[in-house]
Amino acid sequence: MSSIENKHFAFNEMMTHIPLCTHKEPKNILVVGSVDEEFKKEVSKHKVTVEYGDTSIITSKNDKNIDVIILASGNLNELLLANIQKILKDDGILTFMSESFNQDENQL
Repeated sequence: MSSIENKHFAFNEMMTHIPLCTHKEPKNILVVGSVDEEFKKEVSKHKVTVEYGDTSIITSKNDKNIDVIILASGNLNELLLANIQKILKDDGILTFMSESFNQDENQL
């Protein structure tokens, strides 16, 4: 496996399994951003209902019934976060990319 394939595999594993195994009972999942079939394959290992789309999928929802949101693209801003708070359950999990906790401290 090349180092690029290895990084991609690690990305898929961390972005899917960590939040889906951490949540006590994930059922409704949103994956926001462009993902490949390997990413979808990792999500499909969990018994969840999943929707894929761009950020407009977040603004199109009204009910607070999402257990896990996975942001597969790195455009987290205040407006998007406000919309996420409207639909993510109180015990929900938000997962997003970050280069480094130290470098992206303002984003956190």
